[in-house]
Amino acid sequence: MVTQLLISKKVRKQAYIQGNSVPQANLSVLDKLIAARHEFAQIMGYKSYAEFAVHPNMASSPEVVMSFLLDMSKIVRPRADEEFKKIKEFKRKNFDQGYGDLEPWDETYFTGMMKSSAYNLDSSVSYPLLSVRVCHLMRTVHSVVACTVIYWSKLSTAVCSCMSSDAYGALCSSLYSNILVVASYFPLSQCIEGLKVLVESLFGATFHSIPLAPGESWHPDVLKMAFHHPEEGDLGYLYLDLYSRKGKYQGCAHFAIKGGRRISETEYQLPVVALVCNFSASLGSSTARLNHWELETLFHEFGHALHSLLSRTDFQHFSGTRVVLDLAETPANLFEYYAWDYRVLRTFARHYSTGEVIPEKLVESMQGARKMFAATELQRQIFYALIDQTLFGEQSSPPIDTVSIVADLKRRYTSWKHAEGTHWHTRFNHLLNYGAGSKLHSSFLDNFFSQDHRILYVYNSYLMYVGYYSYLYAKCFAATIWHEVCLEDPLSLATGSALRTKFLQHGGAKDPDDLLKDLTGDGILRYRNGGIIPNITGLCKEMKLAEGL
Repeated sequence: MVTQLLISKKVRKQAYIQGNSVPQANLSVLDKLIAARHEFAQIMGYKSYAEFAVHPNMASSPEVVMSFLLDMSKIVRPRADEEFKKIKEFKRKNFDQGYGDLEPWDETYFTGMMKSSAYNLDSSVSYPLLSVRVCHLMRTVHSVVACTVIYWSKLSTAVCSCMSSDAYGALCSSLYSNILVVASYFPLSQCIEGLKVLVESLFGATFHSIPLAPGESWHPDVLKMAFHHPEEGDLGYLYLDLYSRKGKYQGCAHFAIKGGRRISETEYQLPVVALVCNFSASLGSSTARLNHWELETLFHEFGHALHSLLSRTDFQHFSGTRVVLDLAETPANLFEYYAWDYRVLRTFARHYSTGEVIPEKLVESMQGARKMFAATELQRQIFYALIDQTLFGEQSSPPIDTVSIVADLKRRYTSWKHAEGTHWHTRFNHLLNYGAGSKLHSSFLDNFFSQDHRILYVYNSYLMYVGYYSYLYAKCFAATIWHEVCLEDPLSLATGSALRTKFLQHGGAKDPDDLLKDLTGDGILRYRNGGIIPNITGLCKEMKLAEGL
């Protein structure tokens, strides 16, 4: 937030450096984690932890993953470099020579200004659009800049010295009012109506509230919804726990409480899932109004929920999202497209006080802001995946120098400098707790972040380890599915039938490559060196990167 909003380059630099250079103790803890995982993998007969983790998945080997990542990096680099040059030129034209070269702490500040200028959206609105949500993460947007929140109290004096109280008040007022422009059209109650629209339009089914049994709910805020089809009866049950509160899990996630399974020829155990988010009530209101990135997160997690609820497998261990790692995020990424399509938004996005349907021009501005630095964001996700694969890849003599490795990867595979003295990767929780590694090394879970920095630690729900690349697999698969199956008529029963019968209902009971090919045709994937990679053509065309193919 500091690097996004403040004009003072000195304060932005201070926030970035301090926020990404502590706690120092995490470096040695990460070294121990890498060494322990490497030792475990060798005991299991693998050359590296990456090989152990990737082997059961579509990719099948780290070599296939790395070839996929390097292909994507090569294709996206020219556009990312072009975006970098535009940011640098904007900085040069609009600020005095004292600003110098483009620095890592400049990115969110100047990209926000450029989006605001181009699309009449404040940086506070456009900044979240830059993130791939990667708040899975919550979906979590893996924005290391957010780490600087810890230092806000330390920097407040410096902030005030750079801006008058009136100027700072005006900045905050502008920030808040611009956030409300978009959020005004997404009261949470209407967003839930949007989920109902998806279910009814695509699957001919309904979501409706049903009473909770005594003691069934873990909090009064929790709602229970029945997923009902007029001919098939109840298909499953969904708990909605959407509001933030003290002591609650801090992410946004889908949890499978009970998997579906065949009990007999005539009886099926219905799936039960929970969709947990952390939306806050709007100022002066008892209900939440969502920013668009929060809506996107809600649709993302609902994609996971639909995967579980529509699954019809004989065994619950194959139910819903219990699929190979590099397929699991595909339905969730697909339903993010629904959060951006105006044909969908106009069915439920209405102003909380006037009832006005969200203007198409506003959505077009949001979409434009989202695309403005899309190559830079994609390059960042490739960089994260390369870190993941490299740190847990083959090693000659652990412990390795993780700081030097990350700095070298950033110089080679991004357009941006590495800030000397920083080690933001020790806050990158996907290196730690996305998967079986979190069980194998449970002692690290409580110690990876020092006691003073627990606020930054998030226990994620999905079993992903050395699997950050799977987000990129999902992004490519979802792009192809959207364009081949959904784009022409995203809310039709025909589209929903294809998604349900050819993909979602099978869970992990069918080979993933057969699932994908049955849905879209053979062109969605490619076979390489004994593994499977996505066909990146659809995503590249969507991002206008096709000339790089």
